[in-house]
Amino acid sequence: MFCGIDNTAVENVSEGVARIESYPWLGVLYYPYKQKRLTTAVVLVTRQMVVATALEIDKLPKKDFRARARVIIGHNCSTGLGVGIRDYSYHPDYTRDTYSAIALIQLETDHVTFELRPICPPSEALHFQNQSFFAMVLSKDCDQSKMSIHKMMFVSTEECQTYYRMAELGFGVYGPGCQAPARFLDYGMYHEWVQRSVQRIGRPAITKLAPNYVVLRRSRSNIQRFGPCDSGEVLTEIYTESVDISEVPRGRYYLNLTILTDIEYSCIVLKADYMEDIDKMTPSLRLRRYCAGTGHGPMCYTGMQFLQIHFFVEITFDYALKYTVQAYGREVKAIDPFRAHEYANRVSNFHPILLPHKLNKLAFKDFVDDPKYQWYVFSLSCGIDDSSVEHVSEGVARIETYPWLGVLYYPYNVQKFTTAVVLVTRQMVVASALEIDKLPKEDFRARARVVIGHNCSTGPGVPIRDYSYHPDYTSNTYSAMALIQLETDHVRIDCDESNMAIHKMMFVSSEECKTYYRRAQLDIDTLWPTYTACAKSVAGGECVWRSGAILVVKSGKRWSLLGFGVYGPGCQAPARFLDYGMYHEWVQRSVQRIGRPAITKLAPNHIVLRRSLYNIQRFGPCDREEEAFELYSEMVDIKKSYHGKYYLNLTIVGDVEYRCIVLRADYKDKIKEKTPILRLRRYCAGSKLTSLCWTGVQFIHIQLYVEITYTKGLKYSIQAYGQTVKAMDSNRAHKYANKVSTFYPIIRPHKLVKKIYKKRITDQGYPWYGKKEMKERKVTGWPKKDKK
Repeated sequence: MFCGIDNTAVENVSEGVARIESYPWLGVLYYPYKQKRLTTAVVLVTRQMVVATALEIDKLPKKDFRARARVIIGHNCSTGLGVGIRDYSYHPDYTRDTYSAIALIQLETDHVTFELRPICPPSEALHFQNQSFFAMVLSKDCDQSKMSIHKMMFVSTEECQTYYRMAELGFGVYGPGCQAPARFLDYGMYHEWVQRSVQRIGRPAITKLAPNYVVLRRSRSNIQRFGPCDSGEVLTEIYTESVDISEVPRGRYYLNLTILTDIEYSCIVLKADYMEDIDKMTPSLRLRRYCAGTGHGPMCYTGMQFLQIHFFVEITFDYALKYTVQAYGREVKAIDPFRAHEYANRVSNFHPILLPHKLNKLAFKDFVDDPKYQWYVFSLSCGIDDSSVEHVSEGVARIETYPWLGVLYYPYNVQKFTTAVVLVTRQMVVASALEIDKLPKEDFRARARVVIGHNCSTGPGVPIRDYSYHPDYTSNTYSAMALIQLETDHVRIDCDESNMAIHKMMFVSSEECKTYYRRAQLDIDTLWPTYTACAKSVAGGECVWRSGAILVVKSGKRWSLLGFGVYGPGCQAPARFLDYGMYHEWVQRSVQRIGRPAITKLAPNHIVLRRSLYNIQRFGPCDREEEAFELYSEMVDIKKSYHGKYYLNLTIVGDVEYRCIVLRADYKDKIKEKTPILRLRRYCAGSKLTSLCWTGVQFIHIQLYVEITYTKGLKYSIQAYGQTVKAMDSNRAHKYANKVSTFYPIIRPHKLVKKIYKKRITDQGYPWYGKKEMKERKVTGWPKKDKK
């Protein structure tokens, strides 16, 4: 078992002074407060969780606790790297007038590069009477590595009660010191709570503070917290609404409450109060879930690719009242959370108030098909012009005037490669696919940076989360764009001043553009963009277009993007631009599909599957950066040599970021021009219940199976790469989820499956797979490449 490591050179533990570096599971939490540094001991119990005494944690200020507090494991404060705090939770027993509880603290380990080694939990066979155990006391000065060790002896309950009238064992609490029996919290009694807290990550947490006052929390990655919101949880408001209920004198009132699982809700406050003060009386507010009591499972009907959790609020009242909901948390930067919540929770006849589940499903069908049902909203505050003059002049200008224009740079040796980008949502930029494809992909996401509205020669830029090429793009053509998703969670920009060149352009007809390029012998098929706009500089002059120059138009005080330039002859001749209007639908669709699996069939026997909760879809083979961290791998030797089909289970866990899953089947004996045929299929896709498969515990499991058609003995391999959830062992989780068990559905013949699923897959609302062709628009006078 990989826990409880001891780095000392000696086997026996001695009392006295020791160094904290010897115990990689022991640490300190420190909080800088004015001129002091408040500290308390912590112990690492999983790779993402530490425990501490609840009283010590509760004493610390909570206004900026998560932002300022740091945990250092196995080192002192001067040499160790501080790990941020994602969230914390008190054991249910804890109140402010007792010491008898433990706090669980979740670490922000996404960017931790060193190995975390937790302590082992107490075994069931452990008895204090028969063990040698030790008390470890850290120095008050956390810059010192010194700590003291005291060998302890067990004290009977009677003796301890005589001294304290109370017996508790485990974590230390205030006591008289070495001269008398010391009280400890018995961690063995809390370990089950710690395990349960880790398993419940992702589940909603509901606290009823009063009959009319409910607090709801729901985070995909944080531990459950209960109690009132603290000041750190209410920093960012994402949605608020107030409803006056006065048309009915008394009775019950129902309101819809829909939360989106792709948003981190630190705190949702629901409250109902009478409009007039009435002594000792309050409305009664209950939070209930649609479909929770049905026989179809605990999840409600879902729309699009993101699982929504549908609640309704039931209020029992005797007088006119006001109901308020305030939602706080961390928004997904690609969407407008207020508009998304306003739409999801609007009062409409599709909300199935207390209807049977079958009627719920029918009612929600219209909801899903509604054209306004778009979570990823393109903001109306776009195309801002920060210049002080109305007219645009040619020449040199400052990029700060155009906050949507930017540059992507990639440092390579002593050089810095750059290309222009344009911000089209708060998290997405578009660029020339050719320019992005030229850059090395071994560390592209790690090293490349995007700077918007500035030119950062020395200042920081915004990292890249992921990127995707338009389906038209291949390496020998200019005719496509790339969509780049930014890592905007911690955006801070402070950049140098910069200059840019502006050229006033005039439209060039299709005939004139074609004539020029034929005469210049540049009319090469692969050089023509699929969707082309031609224009040339009004003033002419000496210049050369670089790939990535942008074509824009100004209307009032706002700018709109028309096109992206490709390499061309410069100002003296017509320049070709990619028509962005033909790509905008692809950009919107790519944003809307965040969270859906992306499948690439590279060969009949070679499939690549990607699935990320937060990244845009990517297709094609894995790049080296995607293969940096292996989550799970397995190889199956199929020895049967006769013609047939073989089925294997493939379950992926919805809360794990899968950068790349490679599925491959190869014959053991090389057979020319023949390979096995590998198909990836899904359980339950055509189910009458929901579009999601059976789910396990708190994580949504996406359950697939692999069908292999073969004629000879073969080897099937799977390699899954991505970002592991640090609180769990991803390898063990995948092995368990994919083991051969009887609870998996029986695989029916393919023809029957195909018939059942056909209607579902062709449904416009079916969110998982399938690729819709882009609809071309007809633009008069704008040339396309010749199809000769």
